[in-house]
Amino acid sequence: MTANAVDSEWMRLALRLALKGRPHPNPPVGAVVVKGDVVLARGWHDGPGTPHAEHMALASCIGDAVGATLYVTLEPCCHTIGRDGGQRIPCWQRCVDAGITRVVIACEDIDPRTAGMGIQQLRDSGIHVDVRLLHNKAVYQQRGFRSIQATGRPFVIHKVATTLDGHTACEGGDSRWITSEPARKAVHRLRAACDAIIVGVGTVIADDPELTVRSVSLPSGRQPRGVVFDRTLRMPLSARIVRPGTVIVTTTAAPKASMTALQDKGCHILTLDVDRYTVENILPLLADLGLGIVLLEAGGLLTGSFYRARCVDEVNWFLAPKLVGGGSAPVGLAGSPLATRMNGAIELTQMRMHRYGVDVLITGRPVWEGREAEI
Repeated sequence: MTANAVDSEWMRLALRLALKGRPHPNPPVGAVVVKGDVVLARGWHDGPGTPHAEHMALASCIGDAVGATLYVTLEPCCHTIGRDGGQRIPCWQRCVDAGITRVVIACEDIDPRTAGMGIQQLRDSGIHVDVRLLHNKAVYQQRGFRSIQATGRPFVIHKVATTLDGHTACEGGDSRWITSEPARKAVHRLRAACDAIIVGVGTVIADDPELTVRSVSLPSGRQPRGVVFDRTLRMPLSARIVRPGTVIVTTTAAPKASMTALQDKGCHILTLDVDRYTVENILPLLADLGLGIVLLEAGGLLTGSFYRARCVDEVNWFLAPKLVGGGSAPVGLAGSPLATRMNGAIELTQMRMHRYGVDVLITGRPVWEGREAEI
């Protein structure tokens, strides 16, 4: 292999290692220490208050790291104050102290405490630095962290499965199953990459979803949290989503007895004034809970409100080769129109298509006000 191909292989390993942690609100980061063609250590960031990926790797080297190369998916940090307020050694200094002579970085940090300064410190210390290897893959992997840094809210992925004529169920409400088993398995892989799954209380009442990852592995070993939008707490206590860790977003108009009952079940209640119950006000509260990537699996009305708020960053639309018809059958997007003329329709860019059995997945990024919803 060429030198660049070898570097890419090691960086791909670092990207896979980053998936072992779910460190939000911190970014996922993986690191590999290599000397010649021997891997001396692997590391990843497991969460706030735990060692950074570089620290983990350099502390666990099986041999002398002097003269070795560090592959890391994010620029080594510069800050010297830890989350607990105590002093800490920044990651760039760890590299210098360990005798690393080359650092290969997938992408720069956008945290203002580091943002380019980590790279400069390494270079000023005589370490050779290469930047932006597999840059797009790393940025996408860190999309939750980058969204919170840039917008104050999580990265929102809209997932929906419809028939070719746009319906999410038949007129009578039956929706099992629109898509085939391969497509449903792909949905679980998508869920596994997210910190939370959002639905409305109408979906809970109609379908009683479990909102968990099944049939595929969880790289971090942690299930995404369920998030339910429920203005007046119509949530049945018997619903499968009522369990410890579930987040229920409601208003001050909800019955206090219902709040208490759900809290006794271990649910986390977020309460807003009725006039502040909007997508724009709710999403930052989810970011405060450390939810960086959220999957919107709601019905058409709640989903429409996310689009009208321009708070959708990625679309994953599964199309099944079926037709059900029916003027009142549920659709993937509902509520007031997103556009009244075709030249005002929301456009998608970065389009991709995948085939899962007989079904097709279309993914894309919405363009808002002339720019992509890109972090």
